[in-house]
Amino acid sequence: MMAKITTGSSFAGALNYDGDLDQKNGKIVTYLYSEGVDMNYRPDGTPDPDLKAMARSFELQAGLNPKVTKPVVHIALSFKPEDMPRLTNDYMLKIAKDYLQKMGFTNTQYVIHRHDETRNPHIHITLNRVDNDGNRISDQWERRRNVAVCQEITKREGLTWGDSKVISKSKVNDPTEKLRYQTTRDVSLCLKRIRSIADLPEETARRGIETRIKVNENSGRIMGISFAVKDIDGKEHVWKGSELDRSLSAGNIMKTLRENDLQDKRQVRSPEEFEREVLKHTLFQCISKVSDIRQLPAETAKYGIQTHFRTDPKTGAVKGVSFSFEDRNGEDKTIKGSAIDRKLSAGNIAKMIDGEEYASSSVHGSESQLVLKEHLSFKEVLGEVTMALLDVAAQPTKSREHLDDIYFYGPGRRGRRPGYPGMRR
Repeated sequence: MMAKITTGSSFAGALNYDGDLDQKNGKIVTYLYSEGVDMNYRPDGTPDPDLKAMARSFELQAGLNPKVTKPVVHIALSFKPEDMPRLTNDYMLKIAKDYLQKMGFTNTQYVIHRHDETRNPHIHITLNRVDNDGNRISDQWERRRNVAVCQEITKREGLTWGDSKVISKSKVNDPTEKLRYQTTRDVSLCLKRIRSIADLPEETARRGIETRIKVNENSGRIMGISFAVKDIDGKEHVWKGSELDRSLSAGNIMKTLRENDLQDKRQVRSPEEFEREVLKHTLFQCISKVSDIRQLPAETAKYGIQTHFRTDPKTGAVKGVSFSFEDRNGEDKTIKGSAIDRKLSAGNIAKMIDGEEYASSSVHGSESQLVLKEHLSFKEVLGEVTMALLDVAAQPTKSREHLDDIYFYGPGRRGRRPGYPGMRR
């Protein structure tokens, strides 16, 4: 079982779709139940739904809270063909009421109709977002709650979980449906390889799929997308993206590509960020090798980093620390320790060396360090680390992440893994 929730402003429109009792549009509709709406009855006592009267009573209640501009809530509960023997009207009504209760759609008007014109039996529920007391029924986290409630009911009742089109089509034996599934899968794979919709036709063509993009001539805006493929007999089949899967509509494809591009930007660090990251963890390595803060300058000098202390004139105590080095462009830079990382302030360095922060630091223990050659300039250190990372760029993801862990974080720490220039996971 799966549920889809949409909202709107026209009760008449929703009811005309859900309750096409005359079956003018080929629908096979059965009225199941209503709560709190005007209803006519036949002489034998059975309900005689009047959609116009229902719409009027919905609108009257919505008028109790005019701030709610979209009071119409439309829910489609869909079941799988495998469950058909159990799907009596009474059983589906029981499921619908249970769903509404768990979703918090209580103390309000609603109407339930059953549709049987497709392979998947389903029911449509039209309900009022404005409850009987004039309060707005909250939609906070509604989509998440919807998935959780559907899963709970499906598991409890032993129903079949409603797969997406991508999965369900693979179970169909019809050759056309198999071709549709294959096309859906291939297009989805192509989207993972590109970052612009302009590259999609070329990418899908490699898999024998022609991509047709509909563009508004005046605005240049993409209005739709479809995919054409030929079967083994040479017959052409054309499907809109949304007919293959909701994720393959033009709008959702554009959204997916934007998210892919954003993810790339998050994962690939700028050269400046990479330089700062290497500097920070090279200093951590140096700190782990000394037993007194005044030994630090000699240790950092092995990696082309000069350490400068600011001391108290009276006591001689170290009050501050900064580091100078030659950057990747050959220019001299000097940065305060605390500006590189808060753990690299003079006070925190002293605590790490004294062991006060031993347990929480990621710089102790040889297993948490990428071993660097000594007596290098910092520019050469950058080169060493970059080459070490590039050596595993072609390795499985687990290996690449392991190198990030041992150098950038150390065992036991997790967080945003930094990338490096040119690398995409």
